[in-house]
Amino acid sequence: MWDTIILIQVTTKDSNKKEGLNMKINSIINIILLLICVNCVNNHSIDNKKMKYNNNLHIIDVDWKYGFINNNGKIIIEPIYDRVTEFYEGLAEVKIKSRFHAFIDVKENTIIELNYNALVGQFSEGLAGIREEDKRGFIDKNGSFILDLNKSIADDFNKFSEGLVAYEKNNKTGYLDKQGKIIIKPKYDVGWDFKEGLAVVGDKIGAEAYVEGAEDIIFREFLFGYINKQGELIIDMVYDHAYSFSCGYAFVTRSGYSAHFINKQGIKMFENINGYAGGSFRENLAPYFFIDEGKWGYIDVDGNVAIKPLFEAVAEFSDGMAKIKLEKDGPWGYINKQGEIIIEPKYTFCNDFKNGLAEISFMKMYMNSMLGYINKKGELIWPKEGD
Repeated sequence: MWDTIILIQVTTKDSNKKEGLNMKINSIINIILLLICVNCVNNHSIDNKKMKYNNNLHIIDVDWKYGFINNNGKIIIEPIYDRVTEFYEGLAEVKIKSRFHAFIDVKENTIIELNYNALVGQFSEGLAGIREEDKRGFIDKNGSFILDLNKSIADDFNKFSEGLVAYEKNNKTGYLDKQGKIIIKPKYDVGWDFKEGLAVVGDKIGAEAYVEGAEDIIFREFLFGYINKQGELIIDMVYDHAYSFSCGYAFVTRSGYSAHFINKQGIKMFENINGYAGGSFRENLAPYFFIDEGKWGYIDVDGNVAIKPLFEAVAEFSDGMAKIKLEKDGPWGYINKQGEIIIEPKYTFCNDFKNGLAEISFMKMYMNSMLGYINKKGELIWPKEGD
């Protein structure tokens, strides 16, 4: 099971021609697709949606041991663990070599003890996936095994989202509910989580295709479309890349067309804007490349220009902030939703803001870098001065 995160950077070539099917764009698009194999990564809760979870702790690494700090840089959970995950729905998985494996809460209370070799996912909708030699399925927050998905039922499974979980059987993907009832029989080669009532599904075609105007023959391994919770194909499988719906729209790419948004009827949106999409809507804003200006900006869900095209590279919004570059090969900084530069570009590597802090790196080589956190004023929160 796979999910995707995208980071966009584009370099344009000079051209006076605007022709083709809708427009012929002489551009080089470098889209970095970071495919993350996820088992249970989601902090959205349906069963417990009235509960408030304290997930505002951030992982720190001190001499290869892991703990957590708060938004002020105060150590809340000492770095004693060999493995930790982020907190989801108030719980995090922690591990100490050969001795201890558990889910803990933000006060470091042991909530669920686990077998050391158990493979577990993060909690989503009150459930976490678990894989052991004699146990495969889902546990609740009491550690009770409540849904058996042994290999006679499923070869693999993802996390619950909107009451359903994608599962694989004989290399085909279907969907189960929380009682283990098959809602959609496994018939797709790939399938993602449901978002806003629709899920991306795809079938492998493994075919070469020639697209008019393309310099090379394109190899298209999968084509993607969207199904509803009754398993009906609502939007045909015609897309080379398709992302989950957000704010009512989905970001898609299709051979022979520029990257664009579609609505839940599969209709191409915002054709009045001379440009193309560069990521999903987040917090009602989406990255958009404006051809006339040759720069990146943002549009809102009504198709209006929300942030003027002033940037060489951008990312999606998260926690009210978005990463931007003012120069193609320059450093990253951050803007707010009004397009104001809040943190001047100076970071070679940095992540999105999450729960008030963003992770940054002080060195160019990620594997050898020292990681830290900044707040929304650009102040270094971790490590503390003198550490």
